[in-house]
Amino acid sequence: MPDPIQTAQDAALAAIARLADAGHRQANEHAHALDALRAENEALRRQNAALRAMLADVDPDGIAPVDTDAP
Repeated sequence: MPDPIQTAQDAALAAIARLADAGHRQANEHAHALDALRAENEALRRQNAALRAMLADVDPDGIAPVDTDAP
């Protein structure tokens, strides 16, 4: 007859191992999602910088481009 304490300990260790595996998988998924968000953030920063550069050529009222060749 199997030892009931050993059987319970084995079952508990197996459950802990499953939880650890699930936790590692979830952490890995979160790391990939974070990498994707960082890449998207960097793309938005570049887009923002480009838009700010375009706005630098607009008059203070934001209506028309400034004529940089005017005297």
